[in-house]
Parts: sequence; C-alpha cells; structure tokens
Amino acid sequence: MRKRWTCFLLLLSTFLFFVCDVSIAQQAVTAAKKANAAQKTDTKVIAYYFHGTYRCYTCTKIENYSREAIGTYFNDDLKSGKLEFRSVNVDESANQHFIQDYQLHTRSLVLALYRNNQQQKWKNLKDVWQLVQDQDRFYQYVKSETTQFLEEAK
Repeated sequence: MRKRWTCFLLLLSTFLFFVCDVSIAQQAVTAAKKANAAQKTDTKVIAYYFHGTYRCYTCTKIENYSREAIGTYFNDDLKSGKLEFRSVNVDESANQHFIQDYQLHTRSLVLALYRNNQQQKWKNLKDVWQLVQDQDRFYQYVKSETTQFLEEAK
C-alpha cells in the first residue's frame, strides 16, 4: 500500500510540475508577443489628408484616391497599425496648427514618419494635384511614396 501511495505522489508531483512548467512557458510566450507588438507600434507612418469644411470636386477626388490607393496597396499595414490614414479638417480650430506644421498652402496629402511618438520626417505629396486626372499614375505615386516611408519605419 505504501508503494502505491508513493507512486501516486510521485505521479501527482510530476503532473503538477508539468502543468506549472507549461503555464510559465505560456506566460513567457504571451509576454514576448506583447513586447513584440509594443515594439511594432513604436514606429508608424500616418498619411494625412488635409481638407477644409467646404470641398470642391477635385479635393474630394484626391481624398478618395488617396484612401483607395493606401487601402489597396497597404491593407496589411493598415490592419497592423503600422500605417494610418487620417482625414483632417484644417478649418477646425483644433487642427489649424497643421497649416504651419506642414506648411500647407492648399488641400494636401502628407506622409509623416513617427518613432516613439516623435515625428521624424514628413513629406507633402504635392504631385497629387497634377495626377488627379490619371488614377493609375496617382495610385502609383502614392504607393511609391508610402512604400519609401514604410521602409524607413522598419
């Protein structure tokens, strides 16, 4: 009877050791995933489309093309948070600082690279006005410029 009891305790302790070991391993994996996710979100690109309260047909078209191009070519980056698209009304008082921040002279698509919540660089994609009549070239322009910013975000 004593041998059975000893065997039972030995099996029980082995089982408990295994369960604890698995639990610790799962915690380590979870912590690693969280650290990796935090590291990924430290660097991102924001594509801002700056507009006013009143919009002409061309301004609306530029915003739509910009949103579509980014959504088409960078859907995974949007989902992961590595890239964001934000439409910003600069006529609202809280957003008027963007006019000076990005030296805006008209409605614009601006790419901005951030590391640890600090802006590293930005670029106003001024050619969107010349390319708005050619959707394919417009998309390729936005794709090319956004790709360059995302490469720097790696």
